[in-house]
Amino acid sequence: MLASILVWFLFPLARINFVKQSNKFIKSGQILVWFFFNRFLVLTWIGARPVEDPFIIIGQVTTVIYFLFICVLFVIG
Repeated sequence: MLASILVWFLFPLARINFVKQSNKFIKSGQILVWFFFNRFLVLTWIGARPVEDPFIIIGQVTTVIYFLFICVLFVIG
């Protein structure tokens, strides 16, 4: 759980090498932001569900995608 909170503090470091242009003009940047926001909402929803079979798998897959997204940001940046 601590890692998921610390990820938010790493976002400013990931943007160091990005182009200085605003993300609202870059289509891929918009897609990435909405993808991350979608993962965040799914993880929040899954956290409120009971610990049952489909919710466990959805939570595990979404968590892996969430942290892979952060790793991709640092590789791209």
